[in-house]
Amino acid sequence: LLYRQCFDGFVFASERSMASAEKKYPVLKGEGVVVHNLTDEAKLRELSGQPAPEWFPADGLPVLLTVANVREEKNHLRQVRRLFQEGKRFYWLNVGTLANWEVAGRVKAAVREAGLEDYFLLRGAVENPYALMKRADAVCVLSDHESWSMVITEAKTLGVPVIATQTSGALEQLEGGKTGLLCDFSEEDIAQTIYAYLEKPETEQRIR
Repeated sequence: LLYRQCFDGFVFASERSMASAEKKYPVLKGEGVVVHNLTDEAKLRELSGQPAPEWFPADGLPVLLTVANVREEKNHLRQVRRLFQEGKRFYWLNVGTLANWEVAGRVKAAVREAGLEDYFLLRGAVENPYALMKRADAVCVLSDHESWSMVITEAKTLGVPVIATQTSGALEQLEGGKTGLLCDFSEEDIAQTIYAYLEKPETEQRIR
């Protein structure tokens, strides 16, 4: 707060992030305003209506989608470690930049070691993720921290169920069991939440 006098106010992406900042720095109380990240809904719907690329899985198995740059706090490795341990089969499609070569390399190695190359699909950045999102059975947002997730907003706009860790943003954006599913940050709870979702089609229909 050394440069507090240089600013007229502070903008936060969510109510929870503002509240936590004010709790840690009481001098900020009354100085902030919340402006949620904005979405162009018309453009989003237009892009979602475009054809999916030919590599999009189309053999009838469920498709989970994660839209996130590959880096530590997005936890792609945590996904790989518990994938298919209960004997279920589905695709986990991941799109986002692979600019963090060290983390991306570890994820790719873990996928090879687990023999999941055909199911855990690391596609890198794509031009139009919304055509994929619209066709996914669920969007998974498993970050360690997120003040307001654009991906959650976009998935909700397209009527696609979201499975998310209980970050401050997800707790504000989703009502567990009604507008999405919330889980804690452990591999076990993430896996159990996903497996329970895939076993109950009525959950998907209710959220959609």
